[in-house]
Amino acid sequence: HNVATFDLWFLKRLFRRSNIELSFGSRHVDTSTIGFVNWGTFTSDELFKLVGFEDRGKHNALADAEMSLEAARVTKLLFKNCIDK
Repeated sequence: HNVATFDLWFLKRLFRRSNIELSFGSRHVDTSTIGFVNWGTFTSDELFKLVGFEDRGKHNALADAEMSLEAARVTKLLFKNCIDK
């Protein structure tokens, strides 16, 4: 949900512990921006609730990644359906 400011940094640091240097391309899809620009949400919890997810409770990185992907898919689907009509 904050790929540029948190997720990529976290992954790089995690892999460096095993002497693995990760590199990423310059294009990132960030649901934080998608949520803010399209829906006026400020947090992942707000975006996930708006998309229809139940409260996720305790933070889980894999669940967050899956929910972020689904939030992006829902946003794309809604906009595509509105534009095609």
